[in-house]
Amino acid sequence: MYFKQLFYVVLLLSLFVISSCGQSTSQPSPAESEPTGQILLYTSVPQTIIDQVQADFHSKFSHITLEIYREGTSMLVSTLQAEHESGQTKADMVWVADPSTYVFHAWTKK
Repeated sequence: MYFKQLFYVVLLLSLFVISSCGQSTSQPSPAESEPTGQILLYTSVPQTIIDQVQADFHSKFSHITLEIYREGTSMLVSTLQAEHESGQTKADMVWVADPSTYVFHAWTKK
């Protein structure tokens, strides 16, 4: 439950940042004020959890497409490292099932 709440907080903050970029000074119509676009989530979280998160997300943000790329944690980290090294990281967000992955990567950056 904690990770689901954390995911929504991170997701909403990301949406805020995305939606605040490039705003015009004119007042948009109500239809234009809905955030739109696409978010690519890289995850290693079990599929049953991702299915529920995707359904919940779609019910709250129907104008945004949440695409999922799901692999095991080690494969996901390898994919991210390869994309980073090539300068073409595709993921908008990353959510891994193994919390030690976050600790390891934070520790190795120091």
